Amino acid sequence: MDGIKSEAEAKGMMAVDQNSAEGLMDDYVDILAEVTALCAVQDPVEKPYDSKYKARKLLDNLVNKLEATKTVSMMEGRRETVTEMKWRVAACQVKLGIISYEVEEPHNAQIDLELAASFYSPDFVQEISDIVGPDLGEGEDGAADSAGAPPAVVSLADPPDVCLPKNNLVICIDAMQCLNMMGILWAGRGAVQKSFLYLEAANRLYQKGQVHTSKLNAHSPATERRKAKDMESVYTHNLFYLAQAHGHVGDTQKSGLYVKCLCVSVSVSVCVCTRLLVFALASTSYFQQSA
Repeated sequence: MDGIKSEAEAKGMMAVDQNSAEGLMDDYVDILAEVTALCAVQDPVEKPYDSKYKARKLLDNLVNKLEATKTVSMMEGRRETVTEMKWRVAACQVKLGIISYEVEEPHNAQIDLELAASFYSPDFVQEISDIVGPDLGEGEDGAADSAGAPPAVVSLADPPDVCLPKNNLVICIDAMQCLNMMGILWAGRGAVQKSFLYLEAANRLYQKGQVHTSKLNAHSPATERRKAKDMESVYTHNLFYLAQAHGHVGDTQKSGLYVKCLCVSVSVSVCVCTRLLVFALASTSYFQQSA
């Protein structure tokens, strides 16, 4: 089997053992743990993104394996495996989008995040575009014009509903991360309304996720409690982004509301509050078009 895999890789192909989906899932967990560790590395200034590039390569290879297994499973009619591969591919695409954004490749970030979004809710990206209309004021590199100040009044419509394909808390968390990042991405390009729609959609997803987490207690399985903690972390960041975004467009009332929710969300630790405040001050540019 190793010889077949080597030959396939040499030809730019992916060898798939139709009986090894369970083994691939073990690889999935191990690779994501390695990716997380790599993304946390502080690289030297000469190669500031070296570890993140390594993490991205690992994720690209993993996605190829997942896609290949999905294709074989579709041909064999193994629907459960197909569904499993689809949501895991989407989870990897979210991580790839985050990495691309962090290594200053917003165009690649958009591609991966929109691919993931198409899994979480197939028509969502198009529905956002239909609400906002064509993107204006963007240069060839996707950066917004910065000649004028941000608008004093922004017309904010309700975001489209995100119809998740599966009633699963992990999928809900991944989808929230995807929408948060899309909000940040479009804010950085000066597309304020589009940014708000993505951030508000992520906020509403949290309410759906609470249907699961509200039932948990100290006696619930540790894995479920950890998922709930992960969702709260993503929600905390969403509140921070929304508070900053509303403050930037001059809506101090809504900004204050989200700040209040944020304080409640992170009340477990003053240290956490301090770190978020520092992060807020450092990332003001997300929601600024000009100095």
